[in-house]
Amino acid sequence: MRQVKKSIQQLDKDRFIVANLSMQGVVSAEDEPPESFLKKIPKIMLDGFDLDVEVPSSWEDWALFFHKRKGLFDRPVILFIDAFDSLPAKVIDCLVTLFRDMNLNRESYLLHSLAFIGVRAVLGVESERGSPFNIQRALHIPNLTYQEVNDLFNQYRQESGEDIQAEVVDPLFAATRGQPGLVSWFGELLTE
Repeated sequence: MRQVKKSIQQLDKDRFIVANLSMQGVVSAEDEPPESFLKKIPKIMLDGFDLDVEVPSSWEDWALFFHKRKGLFDRPVILFIDAFDSLPAKVIDCLVTLFRDMNLNRESYLLHSLAFIGVRAVLGVESERGSPFNIQRALHIPNLTYQEVNDLFNQYRQESGEDIQAEVVDPLFAATRGQPGLVSWFGELLTE
């Protein structure tokens, strides 16, 4: 994801605004109303776009951030939403509905592309309104090499300060053969 973002920024820095919005640090209880997520948007926008914004009063107000006439941006936005699947199901439902509406009215919005990144498939989102997806592209992700798995755990070591020994990485790689979903899932289990 970081490599793709960097490539886009290098090739088309004047054409697109590229941002990564991480949901990893968004902590919400399953029983909280989905609107409580809106209070977290100022930090998400600051981290992802380096923009100071007020808490939107509704989902529609957040959508206006991406509007061509009333929005915050002067060119199309390519948006990566990392750890999307860690959000409560009701928040995911609201978000995919919001983004689906922007896609249906794309002549009014500057949201050019959207990628949901997570361990679990977002295409299985359950919604009271039916599936929000009718436009999708499957992306084959090859297995990670041992070096890539080791690099992931090194990044985690640096970010968390937790020490993960090679005795953990070696059998993990042997058991998963570098399958990205399994490696990520085991990493999630280890952090919990």
